[in-house]
Formats: sequence, structure tokens, C-alpha cells
Amino acid sequence: MNSSRQDAWTTNEDKILADTVLRYIKEGGTQLDAFKEVANQLKRTPAACGFRWNANIRKIYEHQVAKAKRQRKDATHLVDVTISESRSIDSAISILESLKKRDDDSEDLQNKILLAKLQEENQQLEQLIKQYEIVWKQMSERIQQVQEASSTLPIKNEKTYT
Repeated sequence: MNSSRQDAWTTNEDKILADTVLRYIKEGGTQLDAFKEVANQLKRTPAACGFRWNANIRKIYEHQVAKAKRQRKDATHLVDVTISESRSIDSAISILESLKKRDDDSEDLQNKILLAKLQEENQQLEQLIKQYEIVWKQMSERIQQVQEASSTLPIKNEKTYT
């Protein structure tokens, strides 16, 4: 007998589970709390939600989990900076300066990459110039040889017609 289970998970339930867990990760909550919330929504146990997440769904959403963790880390860093400093103008300036430094560091890296590419292209162009100079010199030598050879040839007199 090949009938589906009455308590089988639907695609929609999997989506609700994934969205909720990812939201909790991003916001700094625990997966256990996410499982409890989903359990209430789907009329399942938190253990069933946790098992479904760990056995099936998490593998599908690995990239989004990593992204949510990075977002949580970035948000936590900004919150830590804000909490540790007073809420004065100096604090705001400090936060903005740290964000600007991060942007400047990124721009510096992009500039270094661009500089390396330009230097490589410059070397290639210098090699081409050297090759062209060699070819030009060879052409000049051939022209000189032709001129010298033509100067030793006897000159034919023009016939005069009367």
C-alpha cells in the first residue's frame, strides 16, 4: 500500500518553517524559539519542526542560512557599537566613520585590483612596442638593402626618338 501519511509535510509548511527559522537566525533568535513559533502555526510539535528542519530543509537553505548569519553578525556589530557608546553626536560620528572606513577599505581593494590589471596590460603593451620596434628595424634594413642593390644596377639610357 502506497498511501501518503496524514501528517506529511507540504511544500507550504516547509516554506513557513524555512522562512521562520531564517528570520530568527537573522534577528539573533534561537532556532528552538523558531520551532516553537512554527509548531503553533502548523499544529505540530516543536520537536517535529526541529527534526524536519535538520533532516531535510536546512540542506536546501544552506546559502540563505549563511547569509542570515552574516546579516545577524553585521547587525550585532552595529548594535554593539551603538550600545557601548553614548547616544551623542560623537557616537553617531564614530559609527559613520567606521562605515566610511569599511567602504574606503573596499574601494582600496578595488583600486588595487584595477592597478594590478593596468600594470599587466602595460607590460603587454610594452612587449608589443618592442616587437613593433624590431619589425620596424628589420623593415628599415630591408629598404636600405634594396636601395643599395638598386644603386649598383646599371642605368639604362633612354632612347631618343627623332
